[in-house]
Amino acid sequence: MTATDQDITENNKQDAQEFEGLQTPFKRFLSDFCESKLAVLGFLVIVCIVLLAIFAPLLTPTDPYDLTSVTILDSRLAPGEKMMSGTVAYLGTDGAGRDMVSAMIYGLRISLGVGIGSGIIAMLIGISFGLLSAYAGGR
Repeated sequence: MTATDQDITENNKQDAQEFEGLQTPFKRFLSDFCESKLAVLGFLVIVCIVLLAIFAPLLTPTDPYDLTSVTILDSRLAPGEKMMSGTVAYLGTDGAGRDMVSAMIYGLRISLGVGIGSGIIAMLIGISFGLLSAYAGGR
């Protein structure tokens, strides 16, 4: 190898190392996000809530919408008492005999559905107005 060939290969190695050191905006965001303890904690709380809502039928003792399992004899039980089905009502029951823990967890599903649905509708409206204004050309 001549001296110029060796210089070229060393320059290429330096350029490659500099290129590997560059961060994309996503990598920069991810590293900044992971450094913030509150951001990571908030993300974990949201993930737990979403998982709780998704797996509600597996995690709840009763289905508050299943009218065959609801008994009027279980109405207004105090927290910690046993229901007629044998399960413990940790937060008690309401006037219709539905377990409050199950009702709250199933309510998460409805709340997340409304939030995601309204976000999608807002996004579609925003995209539509953006496309319309881009097509009009600012006239």
